[in-house]
Amino acid sequence: MEAEALCNRVILAQYQELPADARRELEQSGTFIFDFHNDPFWGDPGKVAVIKGQREHDAYFHFAYLTADLVSDHYRFTIYVTFRVEGFPVVTYLPALLAQVRQVVEPRLLLFDGEFPTVETLEYLERELVPWNARKSLTKGVRAALFGYFQDPWQLRHRRWHLTEIKSEPTGKSVHVHATVQHCNQ
Repeated sequence: MEAEALCNRVILAQYQELPADARRELEQSGTFIFDFHNDPFWGDPGKVAVIKGQREHDAYFHFAYLTADLVSDHYRFTIYVTFRVEGFPVVTYLPALLAQVRQVVEPRLLLFDGEFPTVETLEYLERELVPWNARKSLTKGVRAALFGYFQDPWQLRHRRWHLTEIKSEPTGKSVHVHATVQHCNQ
């Protein structure tokens, strides 16, 4: 993990070298996007840290890593990167990720999808008072919520519909998920 720590220190140093106007825009109006990425791996999966997944580019094994990108209208900068290790839940990556992000700016809104909306992850973000938006596809529940928005103009001010409650079977804890309408240029 020493190489990873060095990499993230270099990323911070490169960020500080950006022109002042670029940093100002990123810090004042930027949004953080967290995402996992998979790069195909064709070697012996027993010799390196790889994750088995769906077949992609003739490979079932992948290098998996997580990035945090700060995105504004004119700029995008990857501010954090870490390798994904099989067996570690998403929530275990958040403390180091947020610590790195907070060296640049306090997160105003985190965008994520896929594996992130778990009870443990959302509980952690709520506890840390970090606003989040889990972008999801137009599932039946989301479509129904949006239909309600179009039928009732008052919803423009309310802009929130309860979709579901996610429960963790092992812990019994739960979180509530809502749909919102957001006007966004990204």
